[in-house]
Amino acid sequence: MAWFVQPLQRKDTCGNPSGLWRLCAESDEGGGFYAGCEHDHASPEEAQDCLDAQRFLGGITGFPHMELSCEAPLPLTFDFTDEEVAAINDLSRRQDLSAIGVMRQALRMYQISVLGAPDLGQMLPPAE
Repeated sequence: MAWFVQPLQRKDTCGNPSGLWRLCAESDEGGGFYAGCEHDHASPEEAQDCLDAQRFLGGITGFPHMELSCEAPLPLTFDFTDEEVAAINDLSRRQDLSAIGVMRQALRMYQISVLGAPDLGQMLPPAE
């Protein structure tokens, strides 16, 4: 399921643009449509910056606002296929790493091969 979070302009009773904005979220799989806050904003930028909307929509979409996520890191959940889990477990066993270590190593390989050789200070620490 994907969520589309964007500022949308409200319409008046005749269906015309009202000039008032709200940050909204909508799911591509019928998960619903949500307005992030109960108050209006004068511009899309103001709606985008609304902390009330960001907090509320973060709870709906599963992507918490940065100020909330910085306080206590949330665990990540991956939706791997059985084949992908088997591959991770096989690599874990062969490399004597935890599954998290395998994922960290894969992320480092992605950083190097796709993004180019980054500044070593920017890279992740070695796998466990």
